Amino acid sequence: MAYDVEHGCWSREILDAAGISIDLLPPVAAAGEVIGRVPGGLAEELGFNGKPLIIAGGQDQPCVALGMGAVKGGDAVYGLGTVECLSVVLDRYQKSGSMEESHLVCAPHVIPGKFLTYGVLYSGGNVIRELRDRLFRPRLEKSGTDIYQEMFHGIDRVENRLLVIPHLFGSGTPGMNQEEGACVLGIRPDTAPEEILQAVIEGLASI
Repeated sequence: MAYDVEHGCWSREILDAAGISIDLLPPVAAAGEVIGRVPGGLAEELGFNGKPLIIAGGQDQPCVALGMGAVKGGDAVYGLGTVECLSVVLDRYQKSGSMEESHLVCAPHVIPGKFLTYGVLYSGGNVIRELRDRLFRPRLEKSGTDIYQEMFHGIDRVENRLLVIPHLFGSGTPGMNQEEGACVLGIRPDTAPEEILQAVIEGLASI
């Protein structure tokens, strides 16, 4: 919270306002920088040979961007995990009124001198998890097979008659309305769980 993203260092202004000495904080290290070694005793306990290097990592989405080759300004990458995230690489630190109004942050990339801005939806894989627990688990866990395999098996054969706005955990950018809920349109008495699952996946892909 006290990191100065633009200048890549601790913010003395924030630390002074909070009454925290900068001497209490560790040095800032760039992603990929060697910051030490695992002590011998701990390394042996963990099953390592020698003393492995400890290397600074990065936040999840910058690492996703690096792994997908999004390293130049204008590159974009879509990441889906618990939440959905569309990351766009910036060549310089940017902060504007329109970005703030749209709740778009400017965060450091793991590539030196590059930054990222994110469009996010807080409903992603967590919606699939909720469907698993509420609609599929009671029916499938007794089968002894993998629940996710059973969930997704055959959904391509389902005729989708539903429209889903998947804001189960609120909307993301630009509105960031955490009170907004999900919506399922077209549900009928004969609607199967597989049809809801397919509609949720289509809804997540279209947001």
